[in-house]
Amino acid sequence: VIGRSKYLIKGQDKEVVQLKHIATAHQLDVKRKSLVMPPNDMELPVVFTALVKWMKEWWTNGNYMFEELSEEIMEEEISDPMESRLFTDMEQVVSDTRLMYRHFLDFNNNKPIAFLKSEHAWKEFSTDFVQYHYRQINESVPEDVLPDEEDFDEAGYDEGYVVFFNPDYGLEVIYGYNSLISDPANELYDPDNEESHPVDLIFDPEVSPAFVRYVIENDVVKGFYFPNHEDESLVMDNLDFLLRLYKPEMYHRKPLLIDRNVFEE
Repeated sequence: VIGRSKYLIKGQDKEVVQLKHIATAHQLDVKRKSLVMPPNDMELPVVFTALVKWMKEWWTNGNYMFEELSEEIMEEEISDPMESRLFTDMEQVVSDTRLMYRHFLDFNNNKPIAFLKSEHAWKEFSTDFVQYHYRQINESVPEDVLPDEEDFDEAGYDEGYVVFFNPDYGLEVIYGYNSLISDPANELYDPDNEESHPVDLIFDPEVSPAFVRYVIENDVVKGFYFPNHEDESLVMDNLDFLLRLYKPEMYHRKPLLIDRNVFEE
């Protein structure tokens, strides 16, 4: 199954519609029975659809829609790191991610998590790690991985940053929650914090399920209960359901190795 994405319609015959994935230029034939084309007089050369491969043939999966092609669509699709990896060899990506995870542990004193006070600090930390990783595999760092120097000049957030390596996904940067995490390495931990609540980590769609499980299993964040209901068992007994409910895209997210997007908020 390939998640919903945008394709250029390149042609068709009685059996198939030829599609070209905008972000990767990957071409494939989709059974025409599953894709009802718009009238010929409508200039809608882009289709937004999910695909499924069945009996060695591609079919649309669920609803789809047609739209006009624009420079904005092209730029958005090509610059999206998830789209650019839609047709990559996932077994290789998983293997590369696990190797990078081991390198991160070596680089970070055998811990998958690091705490930084400023945006400059976390970008510098991440840059140093990326360079370390590529030295370990005896390769040059690709130009599209490291951030531009001007990116280091932004003010950032006073609440600090967490760099977390999820072995099933890759490098994550989480900001705004340092005050909740009672790790000895986290200088911004505040036991009297009243602005954030642990359960916010579950509600936040940008925080991965792996990170939530990590802070719970390592007992560095306490007090996972709903407001006005201080029974933690309600959250703990239903944790997997809550993670699926509030993080549907993150729950089954594919591995994503580092590129410049990790340095953007």
